[in-house]
Amino acid sequence: MRQVYYAAAIHWATHPVTLYALGLLVLGWWLKELVFVAQIWDAFVSRPVGELGNFTLGVVQGADTLTLLVTALVLVCAVALYRQLRHLRAHSYTPLAL
Repeated sequence: MRQVYYAAAIHWATHPVTLYALGLLVLGWWLKELVFVAQIWDAFVSRPVGELGNFTLGVVQGADTLTLLVTALVLVCAVALYRQLRHLRAHSYTPLAL
């Protein structure tokens, strides 16, 4: 019976949804370390409404390459996780079917 539990644990640990969720968690933490969100939010809120587009463009243009790369990876990982979850829901995935 223990072999069934091991097989199920390996199956769930290596499932794409698990891997994408773990990747999203790690990349989100890394992005939090790279960007001080509260400072950017305060600057964003203090701008007049007509200048928000220019401010956002300036923030993106002024960001370093690593921050932009991690942000792009977070977006790609989030879209891939959404697609995997939608695929599972559409095909009535049963987690015990190994």
